[in-house]
Amino acid sequence: ATGLLFAEQQLGAVKAALESFESNGLWRQLPAERLRLHAEGFSEESFRQRLSSLLIDWVNQHGIGSHSAVPVG
Repeated sequence: ATGLLFAEQQLGAVKAALESFESNGLWRQLPAERLRLHAEGFSEESFRQRLSSLLIDWVNQHGIGSHSAVPVG
């Protein structure tokens, strides 16, 4: 597990989930290294790499050659 699930997107449900998480010591069951690695998947660098890869794949799939300008920014 790398997160905490709650039933509804309501303040009370989030509060209850957090209280249960803390009072039951569930946080001790989550390995710090696994959480860190999971969080890195949401970094700016990771986002840039995935987006760049998707764009390159799209350009290649649509036969756009290096002579074509692809707007950036």
